[in-house]
Amino acid sequence: MIRSALLLALALAAPAADLQLPTAFEVRRDLTELLADLAKAGPGDEGPLLERAATLLAAHGHEPAESPDGARPIGAIVADALARAHLQERYVALYGDRARQALEGCPPEDLARRAAGYPGTAAAQAAWKRLADHA
Repeated sequence: MIRSALLLALALAAPAADLQLPTAFEVRRDLTELLADLAKAGPGDEGPLLERAATLLAAHGHEPAESPDGARPIGAIVADALARAHLQERYVALYGDRARQALEGCPPEDLARRAAGYPGTAAAQAAWKRLADHA
């Protein structure tokens, strides 16, 4: 018992330098900045914006966030913003293979979370169908 308590105390006291998880505030900030940048995107901005979108979606696409339409998954919010910026097709073309690789052998318990990270791709659509068929 004392040994367990000592190990727990040491683990809690150890610095978490290697573990740098984003906070909810950072995710909301990144989402807000991405949406603002997508709204004013111009020619030549596509590459960096799409990479930022892909990074945010892969990590947090399944998480809820507030939008003018109410609380929705970040994946749906970003997909709508990509469509308004006329970048959804380019996103799908660039990240469709990555989506296929991420979702192809994905265990069922992780499928919805991962599919939300690749909105609009054929692999995500197939994953949602697979989930619906097993519901």
